[in-house]
Amino acid sequence: MTIKQLLFPLALLGFLQSTFAQDKPTPCQLVKAASKTARETNSTAPLDELLENGTIKNPKFQAFVITLRAQQRFISNRAALQDDEGTVNITENPTVQAILADYEKAIAVSSDYKIVVQRYRYAFLTKMGATEMKLAQQDLIDLKAAGYREKQKGMGIFAQVVQGQNTWIGGGLSIGYVLQPAYKLRTPGDAARTVQSRQKSRCLTAFEFNYSRNLAHPMNDVAFQLFRINAPIVLAPLHFGVQTGKTSEGVSIGNRWYYNPEIGWGYNGFSVSYGYRLMFKKGSFDGREGHLFKLRYTAIL
Repeated sequence: MTIKQLLFPLALLGFLQSTFAQDKPTPCQLVKAASKTARETNSTAPLDELLENGTIKNPKFQAFVITLRAQQRFISNRAALQDDEGTVNITENPTVQAILADYEKAIAVSSDYKIVVQRYRYAFLTKMGATEMKLAQQDLIDLKAAGYREKQKGMGIFAQVVQGQNTWIGGGLSIGYVLQPAYKLRTPGDAARTVQSRQKSRCLTAFEFNYSRNLAHPMNDVAFQLFRINAPIVLAPLHFGVQTGKTSEGVSIGNRWYYNPEIGWGYNGFSVSYGYRLMFKKGSFDGREGHLFKLRYTAIL
């Protein structure tokens, strides 16, 4: 047998192996397909089959599939998880216990995937109204240590510096405040790596009232807003206010009402914006109207 005769079947074998290897679905493709079928059929059966047939060998993939199964159990039985009063019985409901058992199994299969499982488990317990459970509280402690930040709702408080022809410093309150912060969830240990993240934060305030003081003149500024988007972009289309006081020469400016829309950028509680203060009535003082730049920090009260 010549060298050419020997090389030809080897080359053919390599081609056939590469062709069939391309046709064989990867574990990631198998998981995606099973997850899609589970959603379409509203059943955990496709995920159960994938776990039972031994196709998925990687422990992290196995833990991920078990986590998906826990989520699908909740979706498939959402209505049945509530009693006649609309509350959830955590300790006695077999479906809830099966979901929690899946999360525990996912952690047991892959300890590297633990913090991700805790994130999904805490979200589930939050939906169940069970954040006071010891399990949920421990999950939250571990998640915060890993970099997680949960959604905040309530009243807000803020401080701001406004720079135009003059500098104004002040702050205020918002009756409504919602912040969905950005975060990076990292695995513990020296070889920490990011396993889940939210790149953009979202912040909204409503019914704001604020007071600012002019540093160059004895003037006050009282303003209000019906609502304001603080992140990821700043959008304040309904910002109205009034200025009172005197110039540094002692000349009264009366009550000067204005409209001051703003646009800008925000991240978590911080925001930088540009606005234009348009006075409803012209006056002799030249510092009331013009381009303004605002640096602001907002937090829950």
